Amino acid sequence: MTRPQRRCYNARVNLRGHVLLLASCAVLIGLVEGVVAVAQGKGGVLGIVASMAALAVVGALLGLLQGLVVTGLRRVAERLELPAWWRRHTSSDRAAAREPVVALHSGVVGVVAGAALLLGGLWVGLGALRDVADDALRRELTVLYATFVLVAAVGVALLVARLVGPVLRRIDERVALPWPHQPGLQLLLYAALPAAAILLPPLLRHRAVLGMAALALLLPLLPIGEAIVLAGWRAATRRRQPPLPRPRWFAVGWVLALVVAALVLRAPSAASAVQATVASKLAVDGLRSASDFDRDGASSLFGGRDCAPFDARRSPSAGEIPGNGVDEDCDGKDAEGRRPGPGVERRAVSWSSPRGRERAKVRPDRYNVVWVIVDAIRADRAGITGAKRATTPFLSSIADESLVFQQAFSQSSATMLSIPSMLTGLDPGSIEWDKGGGKLQPAKNHLMFAERLKQEGYRSAIVVDGYMRKAVFGINQGFDDVLDIWLDGNRKPWHERSAAVGTTLAIDWLEKDTELGPDAGQPFFLLLYTSNPHDPYVVHPEYAADYGKSEMDRYDSEIAFADRWTGFFIDYLRYRQLWDKTIFVFTADHGEEFGEHGGKIHAYTCYHESVHVPLLVRVPGMEAANVTRRVGLMDILPTLLEALGLEPGRMQIEGQTLLAPAFAPEETDEQRPLFCAVLSQKSKQGNFFRRSVRVGDRMLVHEEVSDEWELYDTVKDTDETRNLVSEGSEAVTLSALRGLIDGSITGNLSDRKLTR
Repeated sequence: MTRPQRRCYNARVNLRGHVLLLASCAVLIGLVEGVVAVAQGKGGVLGIVASMAALAVVGALLGLLQGLVVTGLRRVAERLELPAWWRRHTSSDRAAAREPVVALHSGVVGVVAGAALLLGGLWVGLGALRDVADDALRRELTVLYATFVLVAAVGVALLVARLVGPVLRRIDERVALPWPHQPGLQLLLYAALPAAAILLPPLLRHRAVLGMAALALLLPLLPIGEAIVLAGWRAATRRRQPPLPRPRWFAVGWVLALVVAALVLRAPSAASAVQATVASKLAVDGLRSASDFDRDGASSLFGGRDCAPFDARRSPSAGEIPGNGVDEDCDGKDAEGRRPGPGVERRAVSWSSPRGRERAKVRPDRYNVVWVIVDAIRADRAGITGAKRATTPFLSSIADESLVFQQAFSQSSATMLSIPSMLTGLDPGSIEWDKGGGKLQPAKNHLMFAERLKQEGYRSAIVVDGYMRKAVFGINQGFDDVLDIWLDGNRKPWHERSAAVGTTLAIDWLEKDTELGPDAGQPFFLLLYTSNPHDPYVVHPEYAADYGKSEMDRYDSEIAFADRWTGFFIDYLRYRQLWDKTIFVFTADHGEEFGEHGGKIHAYTCYHESVHVPLLVRVPGMEAANVTRRVGLMDILPTLLEALGLEPGRMQIEGQTLLAPAFAPEETDEQRPLFCAVLSQKSKQGNFFRRSVRVGDRMLVHEEVSDEWELYDTVKDTDETRNLVSEGSEAVTLSALRGLIDGSITGNLSDRKLTR
């Protein structure tokens, strides 16, 4: 055999070895993930099979790619004589020259020390430079500081390499570096474990946000599986390399795994189990994307539910056109018309409650209205709704003259859906939406609360930040004045001081543009939105306790900061003799995730951590109450109308007054359904459309794109982690709640998705 023939033969053998190794590694990972999903109650045997088959397909392809890359790099290395250099510097032969080995290890230790200094210095220094308000100055200081740290890191690397040389020389005399001597253990110790330590934490922490981008973090983790597979093979057989099947068997095995994955993932239980994994989910998402022939965002294979693989107008995310004889959204039927499902009563009670108003001792009047919406406060971190820390002492101080709702739920975990829902009194699924500024905006034909009050002679203003003013501009409809917290148009530093700047703007507007005092002729409506504690979270030690430096500690500090400025604004209203002539509302537009269901921040799910929020309502002269009945944020608007003595006019509200559950619970329905909707807003979020309904002690979630259903007992399973759908024990309840969700969209929300 000539040299070129031998080289070609070795390359083919090398490719087959990499394919077998990566495919075996992938199957092992799929088995582990499938078993973990079963242990969590999120699948069965089919889920394990689906995980293994999907990862086997992708693993074989990655093995082929890895083999090609390694072969190419080996060719380049041979031309540069790098293998000989590497053998000299990594030899364990005591008879060979040891100085190159010691030099290499000294250099590696020095580089690690220098890199640690570089990363640590940048982490600390750049964090401190965030507080510099001037953008130009901050950029100049950043460049200077980064240059200084880089030079210092190089110096430290050289110094450490020189200092550890004698120590490593003595170690080499005893154990002959590199140690351990087994290649598999070397791969595990020097490649796999460092890659896992660096990449696994951000992958697991941000997998919901990363979506398919997580694949970039997952690829370097493959040495872990490869090392385990090789070490296990050698321990079991005492062979250096496994025997390689003929090429045709590789093709047969790959096609078989592809067919098995396509068939098994058609079962809802298997698809649901895969969604609870990391690597398997990425593999399935990749297979679906590759088999999306018409590029409509859905595949007809691997459980993708596309009923028309070559027609981009028909897919699970397409809008249904009722009565045209075509099933556009692939639900198996053509809609006859959008209407509520069986058992849905869109208005559980009248929007008002005379009996509740009488018992609350509320006398309708032309009160001023101050409505504070703080971004991203979850109920269990607010002092007024059960937090262990006193994060809201100022709000707690007015709890004895207010309604405090312990079970208030937002109608979305996305601001662009939640606030319009509050200002219209409608569920997001009932609103007609337009696309504008890259976000959804309520159609202008909807009468907003500010417009309704303008009809009654109210002066109005809304305080928002620059992002909300430009991207979610639909909420500004009807306000006389729109005040921007980003005073110079820049996010920094105003985002971190949003509560302080927003409160100042609100007071400034009241002082300049409104006739103040208890005898003022023109009432006002002021909506104050502040972004604290929206991520990124910062500590405010000057106003709030320094609880600590963890992510949750900083989040709590932000809540306390927002509460402090809310209390300052309340004191101002008292000072100006406006408090007893003003209705005061405090709430959040949604909650916040901290990894409870694998995600971070918000705008992804409808679980309780994302939608359970604090709600406080204070009406002059009203009896105080601590209310445990479940309510929605769309109930705020009808409550304000009732306290002001106004009719809705042409507002088609679906909310019901909060005075009913507080003072006339016999008028309310404990089984009243509360809906939630959230959809992907940009490509890096992936492609999803999630809806949920809460009725009694049950919550049903539907992910429309993947057609996955989740049912939870919210009393026994308060964390909402045990999916009852996979247990198959509540078929009747599941059917009834599915009917509610199927009929919950009466507007055009399903047709207004922002991603594919």
